[in-house]
Amino acid sequence: MVRHRCLRGVVAASLVALLVATGCTGGGDASSTSRPQPAEPGWVVTLGDSYISGEGARWGANSSGPIRRTDALGPDAYFDAAGQESEPGCHRASRTVVVPRVGDLHGANFACSGATTRSDSSGVRFKPSLDFAHETDGDGIGQALALRRFAASHHIVAVVVSIGGNDFGFGALAGRCVQGNLSYDGGAPELCSDDADLDARFDAGGQALVEGSVRAALGRVTTAMRQAGYADEDYRRVLTTYPSPIPPGNLLRYSDTDRGELGGCPFFAADATWADRVVLPAINGAVSAAARTAAVPFEVLDLGRAFDGHRLCETGTVRLSESDLDRWDSPGAVDQVEWVNQVYTTVAPHQIQESLHPDYWGAAAERACLRLVLSESVRSSSRCTQAEPGLRDGDPVMVVRSD
Repeated sequence: MVRHRCLRGVVAASLVALLVATGCTGGGDASSTSRPQPAEPGWVVTLGDSYISGEGARWGANSSGPIRRTDALGPDAYFDAAGQESEPGCHRASRTVVVPRVGDLHGANFACSGATTRSDSSGVRFKPSLDFAHETDGDGIGQALALRRFAASHHIVAVVVSIGGNDFGFGALAGRCVQGNLSYDGGAPELCSDDADLDARFDAGGQALVEGSVRAALGRVTTAMRQAGYADEDYRRVLTTYPSPIPPGNLLRYSDTDRGELGGCPFFAADATWADRVVLPAINGAVSAAARTAAVPFEVLDLGRAFDGHRLCETGTVRLSESDLDRWDSPGAVDQVEWVNQVYTTVAPHQIQESLHPDYWGAAAERACLRLVLSESVRSSSRCTQAEPGLRDGDPVMVVRSD
């Protein structure tokens, strides 16, 4: 059994910086113990950002009607500790994609909404990411360190990662597009797709920069597992790309000026087309390249087209309040409603950060995709899309194909 042992019996104060940088800490840490034997229950660990943490999964549909009709998981949806969030704002919805339902596998979710490839302590809240960081004035730790500690006492069969979108500044980009639409008062629209500074984020140089950051982050995941006693062949490594949240302009419902008020999707058609055909391919291309060229490669689970036909304000979908459906989980609802949360501009119980993220059905579709991948042999790259209407085992019916 390969074991990693941290230095002991030294003056701790003189080695703090070195130990944090390498992810090695003192007694009781995961790296000082042997990993569990394969006979123990298997675990799938999810790491990364909001598209895998479960952000937005509380809601089962968009609606202007009563909250109770769309509230799928309730007010404790993001509580991953005893009656609270272990990391406020991370929104780890443990009943969604983190539970793959493959055989007897369990799920552990260390992802955090808003995470980039490095932990960030500059804001109001510490944002743990794929590194070995310690929060300066709190108990927060980086996701790689959390993985290492967890792996020492649990049998890990797969690590699944979603990361890189926030390194492109996707949230700020979406906000810029929304602001341009909501503030429109006639004349020529102020399109975010015409902003040269925004567009430059997704050119070849911008993609290369994020690709390098993601590659380094994936390397830290591998390092964490090695330090916990795992050989590279002992577990699966999967990176997921991002699903398209809004369709191109020709598939949008409502007019440019009514779309925000009527559908909760305040985007000009031109900006929506740019987001789907330029922004999304740039992000997914960069993270996929990083996965394939990492020192220890990751499988790529491409979710780019997984929500097609169910995106926000997409033709052929409905808001619950526009339908004859009583609830988000009424028979046939999954085939009619959107799988992406609308843009929220108000306060509780909806939260602005839930905007444009997979809702319950979107997260369930991702879960079905992951279940299919983990049930099959290793593939370098797979693409997941909806196979047919309806549900299978409570989730949308998805299919995975090799690229």
